[in-house]
Amino acid sequence: MQETLIKEEIEVTNCSKERHAVLEEYRQRVLEQKMELERLEKMIFQSRPRNNFDARVKSRIQSAEDVTKDEVTRLEDTFARLRAATGVSRSEDVLNRFLGQRATKDNLQKMRVATEEKKMALEKQRQELLAEMEARKFSETKDAEQNAEEVDKWNRQIEEQRVRGSAADSGRQRVEDLIREITLTLWNVCNKFRDIIEPLPMEPSEVNNPLQLIELMNEKAKTAIDILGGPDKYLEVLNEVLVDKLESASITTTSVEGKAARATEGPLFPRFPSSVTPAMLPSEDEEDVPTRNALKKQAQQLVDVKSRRKGFIFKR
Repeated sequence: MQETLIKEEIEVTNCSKERHAVLEEYRQRVLEQKMELERLEKMIFQSRPRNNFDARVKSRIQSAEDVTKDEVTRLEDTFARLRAATGVSRSEDVLNRFLGQRATKDNLQKMRVATEEKKMALEKQRQELLAEMEARKFSETKDAEQNAEEVDKWNRQIEEQRVRGSAADSGRQRVEDLIREITLTLWNVCNKFRDIIEPLPMEPSEVNNPLQLIELMNEKAKTAIDILGGPDKYLEVLNEVLVDKLESASITTTSVEGKAARATEGPLFPRFPSSVTPAMLPSEDEEDVPTRNALKKQAQQLVDVKSRRKGFIFKR
């Protein structure tokens, strides 16, 4: 409570001092104006005789008092309006309220300026955010298009790989089928010589690698060649066998040609057309019999192949 009273007393003192200062300022202005009027009067009326000096002094004093009264009246009216504006009843509180309101006005003006600046900054930020949002929308649209293109590209690549995989599977299946056929053929050939090829599997499905059968056949062929007396003896025997086969084939071919010639001739008894019998056509075995030159060529090729495998050259 005491602090409040001290504070009010200080405020009243300050208000009194400020009011006294204002009054002194106005008094000083009045005196300055009075002195200025006297100076102007001296400048204007310095050539005229100074008659009735006292009357002029009194008139000047009266005019100065009138000016002072008018100024005081104006100040009192201003003070009354100020007190009405501040809404206080005591004259001592007018100045404090006026100063407080002026400080409040200044604060409000600062707040207004700060608010305007903040509003402008927020508007600028909003524009930047809108621009960024539009850029992101464009970027997302572009990314979506690129992603769609990438997806289509990957789908095409996947389809190509799937087609290639299918083709590879088909090729692998054909190769496996061919290997099984080769294995079956080799096994059938080896199975005819089971008596001399002891480690031959019982079934073709038990053969893991067809090269094993080829190695078995090579081993047995080498053994047979060694038994016959070496490569030279083997070639001599092979040539004899081929010559015998060629001779038998030529005889067969001659007989087939004779049968064909008789078949093309007319019937033995042309007088009896009803008893005409068609000539017998040669069988498939007879049609497939090669000529002598073809057999000799095949035999020579077989001998050359065997010779190259065994590492020696057969002289024709």
